[in-house]
Amino acid sequence: MDHQSLYMIMDLASIFPTPYRAPIMLGSKLPHKQESVFVDAKPEVIWMMLTDKEWLAKWWCLPSDSGFAPLVNLMPGGLFKFETTEYKNNVVYEFIYVQVIPYKRLVFTNALTRDLKPSISPYAETVVFNLTPDGSGTRLTIDILMKTLPVLKWVLTKGSYRAWIANLTFMTQLAVEYQKSITNPSLLAQPDQS
Repeated sequence: MDHQSLYMIMDLASIFPTPYRAPIMLGSKLPHKQESVFVDAKPEVIWMMLTDKEWLAKWWCLPSDSGFAPLVNLMPGGLFKFETTEYKNNVVYEFIYVQVIPYKRLVFTNALTRDLKPSISPYAETVVFNLTPDGSGTRLTIDILMKTLPVLKWVLTKGSYRAWIANLTFMTQLAVEYQKSITNPSLLAQPDQS
């Protein structure tokens, strides 16, 4: 199977005011791992943890790398870039934001290059965050899609998956603490309706 068949064309112009189409890895036929957790914090708080570079610096790469400062250009086609240490090597990750639906859904991938062409990397992945209001909090569902089943199995057993889930768990704790610290939850940022 050639790598082109692993991509689905998504018309971003039908969702966002952006004039392009982008191939992304998204679809139920791709190997993936899904996690879902209830977080006792509003979707606005979870969204802030996922998109604000200062909050990302607190939880994304643990233990905290000195000087971890992600680049966040939060828009479809925008760049999410960070550097971390894996197996004693510095690694730079670059993802492209594919879907940005405030307080609801965030999708980014490194299955695209910066110029929005398909990546040929066998390790390309797409990460999907879905935030669903659930009573007093949020149902956070994370789906990680990989190109091949062997790569997904490697990520789950020998890769950084368990450490990343620990980081996400820490993020949910930060979100709950932050939610509790807010004296007036109505002060949370609301999506721009213009």
